[in-house]
Amino acid sequence: MNHPLRDLRQKSYILFDLHQDLLHPLIFKKEEKLDFFKFNVVSIFTLIPWEDKFLETYNVETVLRQIETYREFAEKNGIIIVENKKDLERVLKGNKRGFILEIEGCASIKDKYILKSFIELGIRIFTLTWNYSNHIASSFNEENDYGLTNFGKEIVLKIVENKCIVDLAHSSRKTFYDIYDLKIPFIVSHTGILKNPKNKRNISYKEMEKITERKGIAGIGLGNLFFEKEIEKEEAIKEIKKIFEKFPETVCLGSDLFGLSEKNIIKGLYSYNEIGEAFKDFPKEFLYLNAYKFFERNL
Repeated sequence: MNHPLRDLRQKSYILFDLHQDLLHPLIFKKEEKLDFFKFNVVSIFTLIPWEDKFLETYNVETVLRQIETYREFAEKNGIIIVENKKDLERVLKGNKRGFILEIEGCASIKDKYILKSFIELGIRIFTLTWNYSNHIASSFNEENDYGLTNFGKEIVLKIVENKCIVDLAHSSRKTFYDIYDLKIPFIVSHTGILKNPKNKRNISYKEMEKITERKGIAGIGLGNLFFEKEIEKEEAIKEIKKIFEKFPETVCLGSDLFGLSEKNIIKGLYSYNEIGEAFKDFPKEFLYLNAYKFFERNL
């Protein structure tokens, strides 16, 4: 009998990754064959270069082009765009891999009709902010933390009404608690989890308890910034095990693959093969089951 965690065609353990910036290598490196995980949340990273940094775009056309880039790639490579529970099950039980499409930074959503169009094109996760605040919510970088706006609340409730997911990666503390107070399920797709984080990009044990209370999930990012120090692969794995043991129903993988700066990359944890090998002996709850159950409940 085969091991229950084996994907027979890929001959690898099932992994569910809550965040990858895959669009960059697809567009700029023209990648055609990548050894994806079984389930991959792939980001529509809505940024444009400006001087020596990036700014979030409000341009709907840019977002549409990025969505179509993923959809064309998925169709060409036999990847299922996961839009509902049946798609989840098809990926799990079949010989396919799955993409869940996520918009990272919702500045382009100027009204409920744009939101509806994005949902109809297969977007199922909405990360409210990136590193800059917008008309929906404030980012972790915001000095004047205003949280969720009235318009943002309207959009968030529409997201949930349409069986889609709110993601609070990059969000401010007030945004986090405003969403918590709405009593809706949510995720934090890629973050650090520390008892008392100094970097506002990361979340505390207290916030993890709130996520657990809402039956949400949080993905641990695989970069130095998520541990708030330069860290070696072996130490990172040990720390992740400890966090998982503390929050066994809530913690998942949220690698931030392809989205980290050079200074934040952990050597030995920056490719599909390296990550898969590093975590192959982890419990199935971390590998895929916590994330799978969350999406099964909420899509």
